[in-house]
Amino acid sequence: MKSDEDRDLEAAMFEKLYQEAFNLMSRFGRHDGPGTGDYYILADYWGHPQLLINMNLSLLRADVVDALRSLLTARPGWEIVFSLFEPGTETTWPPMGVRIRREEVLDGLKREFLPEPYRSFTCTDLRLERPDEIPER
Repeated sequence: MKSDEDRDLEAAMFEKLYQEAFNLMSRFGRHDGPGTGDYYILADYWGHPQLLINMNLSLLRADVVDALRSLLTARPGWEIVFSLFEPGTETTWPPMGVRIRREEVLDGLKREFLPEPYRSFTCTDLRLERPDEIPER
């Protein structure tokens, strides 16, 4: 269990990462809620060293993933969860995305649901996410 001091430190790190991601993502699209923007960064810290970004399909690109990954260079143990959200697919697509870490990118995409050319998405250090690495939803 984390001490209060550790949680406070992690929360401060989350706030800084959130601001950096917010500034970076403005280069790629518009921040807004599902259906009206290109991405949405959840601003709530839930006690985990993780930032969640819901993004539409057009942002499933290596340059976006690489840019986000650069934010983790000095943050070992942190990850950015890129959760794919494409308006109109809420009931037909399962939850999917990639988990971006300093040393790797975990591929949790369900490619059979994606249109071309997204089925062949790749980026540096991409590997398939193992079943034991999939967070409970």
